Amino acid sequence: MSEPGGSTTQSGIWYQNSVSALYLGQMCDATVRPDCEQVVEVRVEAPTSVNDIVLTFADGHRTYMEAKEVISVGSEPWLKMWKDLDKQFHADVFRRGKDRLSICFGESRDRNYALKGLCERAVDSQSYEEWWGRLTVSQRALVGKIEPLVKSGLSTEAEVMTFFAHVDVMVWPLEHVEETMVPHWMPASNGPHRTLFSLLRDRVGGKARRRGWFTSASLRENLRARDEVVLVAPPEIAALRESVRACGTILKQHKHTFGDTGVRLKRTVVGEIVRWARESPEEEGKDSVAVLLLIAPAWARRC
Repeated sequence: MSEPGGSTTQSGIWYQNSVSALYLGQMCDATVRPDCEQVVEVRVEAPTSVNDIVLTFADGHRTYMEAKEVISVGSEPWLKMWKDLDKQFHADVFRRGKDRLSICFGESRDRNYALKGLCERAVDSQSYEEWWGRLTVSQRALVGKIEPLVKSGLSTEAEVMTFFAHVDVMVWPLEHVEETMVPHWMPASNGPHRTLFSLLRDRVGGKARRRGWFTSASLRENLRARDEVVLVAPPEIAALRESVRACGTILKQHKHTFGDTGVRLKRTVVGEIVRWARESPEEEGKDSVAVLLLIAPAWARRC
């Protein structure tokens, strides 16, 4: 039975499903990645405080993500988002230093980039004082608006900085997701990238009402059985190396074809360069240094 969710607009749901579909594509992509970057499970509308998207990675860590297309500072969704992030940070299942909190914004606003910057600076600051001193005026103002919302569980300034150091911020407008990210995040298949992305977004919409989760194996089989979409695995590294080695072997058989034909294109500039390089120093007893600078024509630089 479907479960009711929060008060999210249809546009906001579409954006959240789009972000989820990106991670489904990455999860099914056979590209070799470090364990800390390899998604092995995607859950939508999970029964956690931060429940938009929960990602599990191959090294065991989790990322609890809020995906907000449009949100205003001080609004009810804004207040709820930070309170949910605070609850998740203090939950027993959250492992500090390993798990991550994440916010994905759908608006390219200065406020969102300021938040991204202050969270990044919290990661590599040694103390609250150092972190605060590195913040801009707008970033300090933003901390002043957020800190009271998460202050209940954070008793010291150092804990406030630690909280922000666990937050990752992405600014991904929907147009950027669909036009730029989809071609790179979708795995190779027997169909266009956009078609696969649409299918994955539909899968998210269907599962979200039942707090569903996805794994690579089950999703691949579902796509193959229902939509006849076959995800193409890239060739193994060993096979690629063997192909390169074979190409090199073939070229070695033609080592006298390219360089030792005796055929040359005669150009007057060649003689001028040779004479210039062989000229004796202007002053006897002193060595000279010749520098030849080759500048490609404009048409070649554009290629």
